[in-house]
Amino acid sequence: MPGNPDAFSIHNLLSGLLSYNQPHASQVTSRPLQCPTCGLTYQQFTQSGRFGCSGCYHAFEEQLEPLFRRVHGNTIHRGKVPRRSEHKLGLKRKLEDLKRLLARKVEREEFEEAAKIRDQIRELESQSNE
Repeated sequence: MPGNPDAFSIHNLLSGLLSYNQPHASQVTSRPLQCPTCGLTYQQFTQSGRFGCSGCYHAFEEQLEPLFRRVHGNTIHRGKVPRRSEHKLGLKRKLEDLKRLLARKVEREEFEEAAKIRDQIRELESQSNE
């Protein structure tokens, strides 16, 4: 509630989560982690819970990944899916995953497994075209 000194703040929650990832004083280097674009330090970010610019996402990426994983369960935003589109989007995501796996198998010259994956991709693509 605005104006209430005991009110819950999302910034306080985020700050608490961020400070959970803070290194122990003996692990802190002499030079603070800082966004090269806007100059915001990671310490300032943990206190305010707000980025100074879009470059902060990249500057603090290593520190943010465990936080995003803990809060969202993943580091990739998938968003919500309407029920009527759920099946189609599920096929699309499965195809994307299989295509990445196929590329890795080909890169590693695991051609027999790559052929099986290629066949799975073709089957899913035919299902998505129906």
